[in-house]
Amino acid sequence: MTAIGAAIGAIRTELGHSQEDLATLSGLSPNTIAGLERGRGTITSLDKVLRATGYRLKHHYDAAMSLGQHVATRRAMSQEKVSLQTLAQLTGKSKPTLMNVEKDRGRIESLASALTALGQPIAFVKAAPEWLAEAEAPVKPRSSIRRVIEGDCLSIMETLDPGSIDLVLTSPPYNAGKEYEKRLTRQGYEDFAREWTCHLPGLLSDKGAVWLNLGYMLDGRKLHPLEYIYHPIMEELGFHLVQPITWSFRGGMTYRRRFAHRTERLLWWVRDLDNYEFRLDHVRDLCERVTADKRSNPLGNNPTDLWPVKRVAGGPAAGPDKVHPCQMPVPIASRIIETSTRVGATVLDPFAGSGTTAVAAHEMGRGYIMIEQEKRYIRKMKDRLAKIEAQHDPSMAINTPVEKETDCADQGTR
Repeated sequence: MTAIGAAIGAIRTELGHSQEDLATLSGLSPNTIAGLERGRGTITSLDKVLRATGYRLKHHYDAAMSLGQHVATRRAMSQEKVSLQTLAQLTGKSKPTLMNVEKDRGRIESLASALTALGQPIAFVKAAPEWLAEAEAPVKPRSSIRRVIEGDCLSIMETLDPGSIDLVLTSPPYNAGKEYEKRLTRQGYEDFAREWTCHLPGLLSDKGAVWLNLGYMLDGRKLHPLEYIYHPIMEELGFHLVQPITWSFRGGMTYRRRFAHRTERLLWWVRDLDNYEFRLDHVRDLCERVTADKRSNPLGNNPTDLWPVKRVAGGPAAGPDKVHPCQMPVPIASRIIETSTRVGATVLDPFAGSGTTAVAAHEMGRGYIMIEQEKRYIRKMKDRLAKIEAQHDPSMAINTPVEKETDCADQGTR
């Protein structure tokens, strides 16, 4: 850990400070500064020194996040979502040690080990003025909104407060004859799509966004891409398409008289093309090599509109987290939530299914409202959420009460 100490010493020397000066500037003792420069000390002390000197970790883009929250976010957003158990194996640290790191407790050596295992070796850079301004601004706390509502989204969305939702992230039924849906005609499905989407404009906050995960619907031998159905409906409601994203994966359905499907669409909609969240620096691709070209951003590449993410496999290959036949992978939800919201925002999923949206929102400090009408998925969703929380802190498991549709009329989203 001498590299960390040497880097802190270099920052102090560059600023022309003595250890006593830096101690006064950061509100620490000279002995603490001396320890940090020897590669020892706590995460909290390191954070104070960095903020006091105007520096930041190279890949720590969000001033509203502490160092520990940054670790937790990067772990959740990794393409092959890294569990605490896996991270413990990679670092040689215990799970309790890593839990403490994500709560900004413990020593900088543990922080460095965790970040290095996640592909972010410790390096410090001068923070931009806008980053420093954001760091000094009041930070919106992690949201405590946790609602799982059992019932029909068509009536439940009417009970939610206007303007209270910052992001709608959902995968509506594909009308593919799954066990949880009633098969509709093409016209019947279009009517259903209009019925539930008509609530969205009133629910969204000013900079809110809607992300729809869409596949394909078969009508006899006719194939209808659902994006073609939803596009005119969303435009009629006043939404603008920012971009379609292609999610590609291996495995899935195959056919005798057409090519096998290995993609789905993620349609990104906003109400105002001049006023919406796009937090690019928070989702840059750190895995792809950044070239020596001076035009390349040192923080990483802008992810393309092709997202290769493994699907949640079913059948004999199903893992313990497989709870729904059409389950969105957590890395997809995490990237969308980080792209379109800030810490403390509220995310709505009207067709919650397995609860992936809630899992990603909770891990990233966002609140969630999940609506699901199937009791079996409600039960599995609650079990999954409790398990996720227990991984962070075994002494504190999520105990989100399930609200019934008839209980919602008098309840706001907060």
